[in-house]
Amino acid sequence: MAKIIPARLPQPKPRPAPGPAALKRRRAALARRAERPAPLIQPPVIETAHLTMGPCTDADTEAFMDFCATDRSRFLGGPSGRTDAWRSVAIHVGQWHLRGYGTWWLTDKATGKPAGRVGLWHPEGNDEPELSWVIYAPFEGRGYAAEAARAARDWAYTTLGLDTLVSHIDAENTRSIRLAQHLGAAPDGVHTYDHGAQVTIWRHPGPDAL
Repeated sequence: MAKIIPARLPQPKPRPAPGPAALKRRRAALARRAERPAPLIQPPVIETAHLTMGPCTDADTEAFMDFCATDRSRFLGGPSGRTDAWRSVAIHVGQWHLRGYGTWWLTDKATGKPAGRVGLWHPEGNDEPELSWVIYAPFEGRGYAAEAARAARDWAYTTLGLDTLVSHIDAENTRSIRLAQHLGAAPDGVHTYDHGAQVTIWRHPGPDAL
């Protein structure tokens, strides 16, 4: 019978004990990790003067599908049917799981009705988060987009530690251009989508400039 001789594995060399400097770096890294907020899977509720910004509800989904059926959604690729609009809602809800940040769904405090969607949009292919906004027709002209955009931008700067944000705006979207200017953003190049369309990059001032 053959004799099986166990293989002799090389013995690991003893590792030297970490020095004071290494221990200090390790403690600092652990402290930074403990201070870092856990990734969110849905938006925290933010209250502004006229809006409640929070997670998506069935009412928000219905309102967004109605919005996408109109020509007012053309700068989002619309008009589109309910199926495509529902998928867009699901993508924005899911981004909180993937990124730890995303968009808020707006409720008008006075009426309790869905008023739009505002927040951070960061799909694959975009180099950095985009501050985006959609306000439904009955609530336009009340300053709601600026109110929610400022709240979302402040949250991104204070909670995520970002030092700038961008908004991608079609040259024909004059209302959004005026809003970007009102928020202090300025043109900063061009973004080209995979399908070839181009939009202007509007860069927002950082937290130190606000």
